[in-house]
Amino acid sequence: MIRIFRHYIPISLIVLAFSEAMILWFSIYIGVQLRFWDSHESDVLTSTGPLSSKALVFTFVMLILMMSIGLYQRNMREGVIGMLARIIASFLLGLFLMTLLFYTFPTIFLGRGAFGMAFGAAFFGIIVARFVFLGVVNQDTLKKRVLVLGAGQIAMELNNQLRRKSDRRGFLIVGFLHIHGEQDVLDAKVVIPYDAPMVEIAQRLRVDEIVIAVEDRRKGLPVHDILDCKMCGIEVVDLLTFFERQTGKIKLDILHPSWMIFSDGFKYSVLRNYAKRSF
Repeated sequence: MIRIFRHYIPISLIVLAFSEAMILWFSIYIGVQLRFWDSHESDVLTSTGPLSSKALVFTFVMLILMMSIGLYQRNMREGVIGMLARIIASFLLGLFLMTLLFYTFPTIFLGRGAFGMAFGAAFFGIIVARFVFLGVVNQDTLKKRVLVLGAGQIAMELNNQLRRKSDRRGFLIVGFLHIHGEQDVLDAKVVIPYDAPMVEIAQRLRVDEIVIAVEDRRKGLPVHDILDCKMCGIEVVDLLTFFERQTGKIKLDILHPSWMIFSDGFKYSVLRNYAKRSF
């Protein structure tokens, strides 16, 4: 993930948005080529005019509609049917809005035949891109492998909150590591015994990141083992940061003052103040 304006945004969604923007852009050119495939280039320009501005307007309108209708949210739980319903709804709204723009600004009018073919090409291309995206991001080999440190009540709440496949998009929880002195409440099938140094367990499981989900950090937290993992290049994050990054939410029930003190959500500037006041 990357951070834009201090918000975590999955790289996969950025790649998807860029890919779909290219599909929307080139669909205008495809529609014109299909409509005027047997015409001379000068005749096409006479009939449609320059296409770059029309493609830009169409791409911008459709991306805004798709974003507003929820096609770029991180955890879409409706599945394939919900995704198709959102795509259809966004394109129906796009058809209405583009028709309104054509009559309001005649200079961007493309022609009914060319626009119809472009609209169909864009719809087909977006659906194909979505299915390719789902097939790629759901591959376990491409996901970040996460080891949760702790198997108590907090770890169980994390497991319940992220129980669906859509909630775990982009990462794979390889297991919950037992901590000495903490009562395990998770199923024994997902609990990993602490029978070796943590760095050896992490290397054996090919772990990319360790999430600290221990109920009481003052008792039994293996600080030296965690530092060894950190020195070996394994990322270590606390549960609140991990939950905020993956879901865009903050778990208030386990929020502690130290996390708020060191977080960067309280930065103010003149521009930020005026923007908030304007909204």
